[in-house]
Amino acid sequence: MNFAAQIFSFSLVAMMFTRMSELIAARDMTTMGTYLDNNFRRLTRFVMPLSIGITVASMQIVQVLFERGHFDHADTLLTSRTMALYMVGLPAVVINQVVARIFHSLNRMRDKIWLALQYVATATLGNLLLIPSLQVTGIAVSATLSINLHVGLGLWILSRYRTGMRTSGFIRVILRAYAIGAAVYALFYLGGLDALTDG
Repeated sequence: MNFAAQIFSFSLVAMMFTRMSELIAARDMTTMGTYLDNNFRRLTRFVMPLSIGITVASMQIVQVLFERGHFDHADTLLTSRTMALYMVGLPAVVINQVVARIFHSLNRMRDKIWLALQYVATATLGNLLLIPSLQVTGIAVSATLSINLHVGLGLWILSRYRTGMRTSGFIRVILRAYAIGAAVYALFYLGGLDALTDG
């Protein structure tokens, strides 16, 4: 996930940070909201095809990278499904890079630190609750839920600042991206299409 995020988003986010800071310094929050909404859409257009592609090819990717020695086909099946679950959470991982920089631009680092602690606590609790029943898949579910909650709380806190920047549009973009990712995951695994790629 981090590799994918670096390839497709770091350069765009770095470019956005300068413009975001300029708009916030000028207190032009209406333009800032429009600017972020447009770039959130661009980010999800980069990330969703990648996420879907990796989900569909997850079996082959894991087979090529790991299936040798004591790592058998059952391990490949479990690992590929876990990787696909991580891919469902990829849009929030990328968008969180932008949300974090909004806090930087607003000089609200105390809130960002509290949000970071929330993410660590949520992921830890999720792991403790889910790993006993779901095993390694529980880690992916916990990570996906934690980053979603983290981004959602971040946007909610930003909306509470009353800066004039609208965050409802950002949330719609994120929800649409997740709906697409979840639909592909459900179609691929619950619909049995993974059997077509199970070599």
